[in-house]
Amino acid sequence: MVIYRGWGMSDYQSLLNNIPSEWETKSIYELGTVVSGGTPSRAVAPFWQGNIPWLTPGEVSKHKSKYIQTTAEYITNSGLSNSGANLLPEGSLLVTSRATLGARVINQLPITTNQGFKSIVFKDPNDAEYYYHFFSLLKAELERRASGTTFLEISGTEFSEIDLPVPPPIERNKINEVLDTLDTQIRETEAIIAKLQQVKQGLLHDLLTRGVDENGELRPGYEDAPELYKSSELGWIPVNWTCMNIGEAITKKYIMEVQDGNHGEIHPKTSDFVKDGVPFIMANDIQNNKINFDKCYRISEKQYESLRIGFSKASDVLLSHKGTVGQVAIVPDDCEKIMLTPQVTYYRCDAEQLAPQYLSCWFLGSYFQKILSALSAQSTRAYIGILAQRELPLLFPTKKEQLMISERYSSICNRYDFELAHLKKLKLKKSGLMDDLLTGKVRVTELLKQKQAS
Repeated sequence: MVIYRGWGMSDYQSLLNNIPSEWETKSIYELGTVVSGGTPSRAVAPFWQGNIPWLTPGEVSKHKSKYIQTTAEYITNSGLSNSGANLLPEGSLLVTSRATLGARVINQLPITTNQGFKSIVFKDPNDAEYYYHFFSLLKAELERRASGTTFLEISGTEFSEIDLPVPPPIERNKINEVLDTLDTQIRETEAIIAKLQQVKQGLLHDLLTRGVDENGELRPGYEDAPELYKSSELGWIPVNWTCMNIGEAITKKYIMEVQDGNHGEIHPKTSDFVKDGVPFIMANDIQNNKINFDKCYRISEKQYESLRIGFSKASDVLLSHKGTVGQVAIVPDDCEKIMLTPQVTYYRCDAEQLAPQYLSCWFLGSYFQKILSALSAQSTRAYIGILAQRELPLLFPTKKEQLMISERYSSICNRYDFELAHLKKLKLKKSGLMDDLLTGKVRVTELLKQKQAS
């Protein structure tokens, strides 16, 4: 049994003790050479702006890919010769060893690093591919072995002495292949999500400035069809739209009720919260245009009945107006009771005149959000009260067009939500497989047999 620094058996040592019997263990120094880095003097200009890539830990901690080819800074041969930097061959595993411990990447061309790395040049270059994944399980062990007052740092000796499991080459390669495939799927899904986010923002802007025609298609812009537009205080808007402020919409009964949450002495306190009860919604409970019911506080029925205001219900449009300003959601149809804090306002629409889905879109639009942000910034803490909200603008299409606009935006939001859910599943799958495959709890050979059998 290995004992480190009088701590007893570490979790990591327990992991090693439970790997399959046919797997070996070897220390890092048995598997390769550990190479440190260095920084050329900043005072000597000729050491910099050369053609040798020079990497810092901050770049690696933000890097999402397994491989790296470019760096933010480059040094010269003179800078390399006159510093502790070392030129690492392609295919090395570069591991951050201070502050952020255990971030890693594989270089696809010769590269140097600063002193915040302990890089491994493996005897078998293929090992970097497998141990890139395995190092995700090593963060706690690196922290346990590290020391320092300003920030944690692991020494070259401590790093080199860490034992690693060594599965048979065929199994090692298959594990790497499975995890690489999942990584590729995750990156591709993240790229789709990023693209959909851009499309969402652009589409919402177009929908709220151009609207849609009878066929549900975006109306031509003012430059292409000026006869379809009229001038307003918000600029050119479709001829059949009305420009008003929220106060006018309230006067005309398009918006039936506007109210925030409960104030005063009877406002619920921490001691009033219960595990199961009426959702008590704060500004930060509204995320991604939805209410996060899983994380919100809840109050008892008795507490709920003792309050005066803030009783929201299904189809209300919620707008956060204090602290976190500008978050928007619609209370879902299956929500029987909901209570708001003073951070959130609900808008109750006359659905015959103003579709809640459209009002939600309008609140999310860039024009409204910019005005909201500018007004709320005028207070010491981001805030815009109900009276000030009455002065905020509202563009009012026909009810039919409101619904068509909402449906177009909802369609892309649904696709976005689907990809987010898919990404979450992929990450959970990868997390489970990494723990199982990299420790030998589940043998990749058995998974392959099952796949072939099916």
